[in-house]
Amino acid sequence: MAKIPPALLDRMELIQIPGYTQEEKAVIAKRHLMPKQLREHGLTAEQLQIPDDTMKLINKKKMVNDSLPEKASHEASTLAHPPEMPIVIDDLAVEDILGPPLFESEVSQRLSQPGVAVGLAWTPMGGEIMFVEASKMEGEGKLTLTGQLGDVMKESANLALNWVRTHASKLQLGNGDLLNHNDIHIHFPAGAVGKDGPSAGVTIVTVLVSLFSDHCVRSDTAMTGEITLRGLVLPVSRQCY
Repeated sequence: MAKIPPALLDRMELIQIPGYTQEEKAVIAKRHLMPKQLREHGLTAEQLQIPDDTMKLINKKKMVNDSLPEKASHEASTLAHPPEMPIVIDDLAVEDILGPPLFESEVSQRLSQPGVAVGLAWTPMGGEIMFVEASKMEGEGKLTLTGQLGDVMKESANLALNWVRTHASKLQLGNGDLLNHNDIHIHFPAGAVGKDGPSAGVTIVTVLVSLFSDHCVRSDTAMTGEITLRGLVLPVSRQCY
């Protein structure tokens, strides 16, 4: 697009295609990539099968080109007693053929300490999880927000902190003066990604309660939704999620 003359670019309609969702990748692999690779390696769908769950695992945790059918075919041909057809590629077979995952989920490790929770965020490529972290230190009651946040997200953080302070006694967090001799830092990692929108309030509340109660948040739960000053969680718009 940088090589298109500005005068011509102004008269063109641009269609942004940021990427594919995991579901779209699975469909593309099943309908187009696998049939092509099977033909090129002299295999049929009856001889080599890759279940949908295995395909999702490859999409999420591994990088694969045409090596999977090739290696599977080679290993089957070198066996003293060839396996019965069909050959079904399960999770263990994927790791044997492609090696260990290129990356592992950090959710359980990152949620092993208080002051961390997982929210849900909308992106052009689909839904993503978003970590929210908080820490406290000696100070004068200053609230610091980092992570390339928009104005709406900043308002959500201030609202969440005020709600937690108001209900501190009910939550057994003390007398409500949480900022007495404490500075609070709330951070949204992946700072290169801009974050905004009314959906992080409940996550920030959970992070703050976790921080001041010294209790960890469940590692198998993610949340989204804005809160009000009365503590109500607002419904999430279907147009965004």
